Amino acid sequence: MERLQVVCVMEHSPDKTQRQEFVSQVLPDLFHTAPEQFLFYLERDGIKVIHFYWNETAKKLPSSAVEPAYGLSYEIRMPNPRATVVLISLPQPQYPGEAHFIALCYRPYRVMPFGWLNDTTKVLTLERTLAEDEGAPLLVEWSRRHGREELGPGPQPDLENFYQAVLQQIID
Repeated sequence: MERLQVVCVMEHSPDKTQRQEFVSQVLPDLFHTAPEQFLFYLERDGIKVIHFYWNETAKKLPSSAVEPAYGLSYEIRMPNPRATVVLISLPQPQYPGEAHFIALCYRPYRVMPFGWLNDTTKVLTLERTLAEDEGAPLLVEWSRRHGREELGPGPQPDLENFYQAVLQQIID
């Protein structure tokens, strides 16, 4: 498979799991930098693209932190003609701060007059909190400018519920 021409600079934080590295650095870096290219390869090669970057993430981690990709899948949805949302289901989270799902949102027509204000890409996750029965999962945005931003309590960890929460964040 051809590799996206984006270099992901990934320094492993010793307290992050493979899932956290994949969600907080690898996918946001790829998607925010080259969304059209990412979507092209995803539509062409499907789950191979997601698995490729999952495995690339593993190469940067100690072997004790490497996880199988069991449960890793994706869907592409178009809530309207001007928006594309890639929903990625991740392996079952084991620890607080690990994500259930990630949404890669591309709205190519949201270009503002000033380039630094462009809002064409958005990356959202639904993270596990302390214990699933102790609180709602957390909805988080991974932006290219601000990094991790907590948006507040999210829906229960169900793909359709997450998708509806994503739509509330991206549809004007």
